[in-house]
Amino acid sequence: MAAVSAASLVLLGAPAASADVMTDTAGPRDTASGPPAGTTVVTDRALAADAIAGPHYWMYTDDDNPGGRIDFWPNGDVVELCDIQADGYAAYASLGPNSGSGWVGYSLSVGGNGKCVIHRASQGGHYDLPEEACVAVFIFLDKNGGFPQFTDSAAWINDNDVKANC
Repeated sequence: MAAVSAASLVLLGAPAASADVMTDTAGPRDTASGPPAGTTVVTDRALAADAIAGPHYWMYTDDDNPGGRIDFWPNGDVVELCDIQADGYAAYASLGPNSGSGWVGYSLSVGGNGKCVIHRASQGGHYDLPEEACVAVFIFLDKNGGFPQFTDSAAWINDNDVKANC
C-alpha cells in the first residue's frame, strides 16, 4: 500500500463539466467500441472479467470490506471503476503513464452501490494511454469531499499481450 500524494489528490474528482454523461442501466454490451470522445459512461452492471481479450488487472480499496474496485484491460485501454458497497462512500481513482514528465492521466469517480464508470482509448485524448508504458493507478474512497480513505496504488504495464507489474 502506498499513500496518495497531495499533488495526486488535486487531480481526482468528478467528470469535467464539459463531459457528457451517458447512463446505461443495462450495462455495456459492445467491448470493441466506445462512446464518443468526452463521454463518461455510468452503468449499473460491471464488465465481466473476461469481457476483453488479453491481460486484466484489478485492485480494491484497502478497507476491510472493500467499497471500491478498479479494473484495467490494456487491450483498448479500458478502465472501469465501481462502487461495490452501500457504505455512503464514493469510489475515486486516477491513472496515467508513469513517465516522470508531469501528470497526463485522468480521474474517475462514481458513487452508489453497484454503479460503475468506464473509459476507453477509443474516446481519444488522455484516455488513449501509451503502449508499453507503466501506468500508475490510485484508488480510494471519500465521503462528502472529506479526506481520501482506504487508498491503494499500483503500477501496471500497458501491454496488450503480457501482464506484468512495473
